[in-house]
Amino acid sequence: MGSFSLQEEDIDTLVDSLPYVDTVMIAGLGEPLLSPHLGRFLPHLERYGCHAHMYTNGELIHRHLELLAKLDRISVSLDGATPETFETLRVGGSFERVVANLRALRAAAPSVVLVTSTVVSKRNLREVADIVALAGSLGMQEVHLSPVDHTPEIALGEEDVAMFRDQLALA
Repeated sequence: MGSFSLQEEDIDTLVDSLPYVDTVMIAGLGEPLLSPHLGRFLPHLERYGCHAHMYTNGELIHRHLELLAKLDRISVSLDGATPETFETLRVGGSFERVVANLRALRAAAPSVVLVTSTVVSKRNLREVADIVALAGSLGMQEVHLSPVDHTPEIALGEEDVAMFRDQLALA
């Protein structure tokens, strides 16, 4: 797909379309909270009454609490219930920072719907129930589970169905 970064002029085009949009999904193949234009764009969503849902890896939430508190929904990647699993799957990520950020976000934005976006693989399959419990303890209202489909060596197979069902029952 190549590299793409939202530019200043792209924000103007997006803002011009907001009167005709009900819901804006803020996501991509990169981390949306890295955009230097976010603070300029998000206030327009409120101005035009748009619902907003952002997907984030959760690492930079602490830098944007005031802006994020104005969104309707935020999905955070939470692919492990332990630092070891999380940081193995999210190389360079910090489990403790994401958990602290989720606590801070819940405190700063009690009305925002917080959602996990969990990719289930062979590496975290046995933690699904613990991920659900962790999400609940952090005040997250929804847990979205999807099987890994981009890395064959950790993709779930038929042999994992029983374990997945056991984890769901525990959750």
